[in-house]
Parts: sequence; C-alpha cells; structure tokens
Amino acid sequence: MSDQIHRTPNTLAPVASGATARRRIVSLLAPPGFVLLWSTGFVGPKFGLPYIEPMTFLSLRFALAAGALALLALCLHAPWPRTPGEIGHLAVSGALLHAGYLGGVFAALDAGAEPGVIALIAGVQPALVLILTRLAFGEQFRCRQYAGAVLGLAGVTFTVWHELTNGIGTAAGVGFAIFALIAISLGTVYQKRYCGRTNLVTSSLVQFLVAFAVVGILAVASEDGKIIWSWPLVITTAYLAIALSVGSILLFYALLRAGTAHQVSSLFFLVPPTTGLLSAVLLGESLSRESIIGMFIAALGVALVSTVSSQHSGR
Repeated sequence: MSDQIHRTPNTLAPVASGATARRRIVSLLAPPGFVLLWSTGFVGPKFGLPYIEPMTFLSLRFALAAGALALLALCLHAPWPRTPGEIGHLAVSGALLHAGYLGGVFAALDAGAEPGVIALIAGVQPALVLILTRLAFGEQFRCRQYAGAVLGLAGVTFTVWHELTNGIGTAAGVGFAIFALIAISLGTVYQKRYCGRTNLVTSSLVQFLVAFAVVGILAVASEDGKIIWSWPLVITTAYLAIALSVGSILLFYALLRAGTAHQVSSLFFLVPPTTGLLSAVLLGESLSRESIIGMFIAALGVALVSTVSSQHSGR
C-alpha cells in the first residue's frame, strides 16, 4: 500500500505537467490568433459588400452565427442564462459589441470612409478602454501602462497616417466609424463587468440574437434587401459568421475572462498594421514602410501594457 501511495504522484505528475504545458501554449497562441482573426474583419467585407447592402449583410452574418452557436450549445449541453438580469446584461453587451460596432464599421465603409481612417479611429479603442476601466472598476494604473497605451496609439497612427493624405472619405463615414469606436469601447468594459459568469457559447448566442434583431430592423427600415448571390458573397458570409462572429468573439470573451479589460484591449493596437499586412497579401495592396514600422511600435506598446498588467494582477 505504501508503494502505491508513493507511485501515484509520479504517475500523475506527467499528466499535470502536460496539461500545464498545453495551457501555456494556448495562452501564448490565443492573443496573436485573436489579432489575426479580428484583422480579417476589415478585409473580408470588401469581398461581400459589392453584392449586398451593409445591414442586410450583417443580418445574414448574425443569423448564420446564431445558428452555428445554437448547434454547438446543443452538442455541448451548455447551460443557458437563467435570470432576467443575466439576459438583460447580455442584450446590452450584444447590442454594443455586435450591432453597434460592426454596424458602425459596415456603415462607414458603405458611406465612403477610407478603410485606413476607420482603422485609425478604431485604434483609439485601447486608450479609451483604459480610461473607462478606471472609471468603472476604480483600477489604479502605472505610468508605464499609460506610456504603453500612448506608444500603441502612436504605432497605429503612424501605420495609417499615409491614408489621410488620400482623403478621409465622407463626414457620414467618419461619424459611423466614431460610433463604432464608442460602441466597442463601452461594450468591452460592460462585458467584463457584467457578463463574466455565463456560459460563453449560450451567452454569445443570446447576444447575436439581439444583434440580429437590431440590425434586421435597420435593414428593413433603410434598405431594399436586394442581394446579388455569388460565390464571393457566400464564402465571405460563411467566413465572417463562423471564423469571426463565432471564433474570434468566443476567443475575445475568453481572453477578457482570463485578463483585464485594458490588457485585452491593448491587442487592438496590433489590428490596423496586421490589417495592412493582410491587405497586401489578399488584396494585392502594397505594404508600406509605415506599416512595418507601425507594427513594431504598436507591438512594443502592447507588450508594455500587457506585461505591467500581468504583474499588477498577480499581486
């Protein structure tokens, strides 16, 4: 019996160490994976918008994403939110993060705003979340965290500054982009504060159903619903719904639960330069020197905010 007792920890140790190693690998791959997925959201709509109006496009995307999440919830036997308070918080968060943010981005593109300008405006989000987090949670930040936010914002600005020389597009487009910025910033903080205890799959399903309702009403009220069905539209809609609306959103929520709101939001500094790289690869656009330098500056800002945040939260 004594030998069995001594052998048991030895047999379990490799399993425990293997699980720890897998968690470390996931924690290392999750942030860059999220940045890559989220960045495709600025490139993907370009393949679909020529065939469909923006709010109708989003309605299809949200409906497909909700269907996929419903199947996933059934397969996993995931628990559903039960109280009216939980459902209400998810409804607010879904309206902000999905209907508000994506609706603003798609409307800005359709209204003629330059993609680089939209990326620049959205790049302010981490700095805005830093301020909102302090107001909402009363967190105290170090000078290095503010320096990291400024550095990340500088990288974003430097990356897309050359877009401004080509014109910023219409005033309505810029206005929609600012609306998207406010929506995702408020939604990030709200999600962190009020929606952290529900199941990721079923809570996301509730949020997409709410977003579908909001965007669907806008589509019926302002668009004629004309769709030119084509393979580019079908493939783009499927990718945006499954990889982005399901994959990247679940990853975003998981990162929010594992870290702080401002730490996760600092990853958005890397989205504009990564979008520039994807545009060069997928759309044949040239990768400028500004994009390369901006990637480096933004990466430094993210590293500074994330490292200090991790040390602070570990105390």
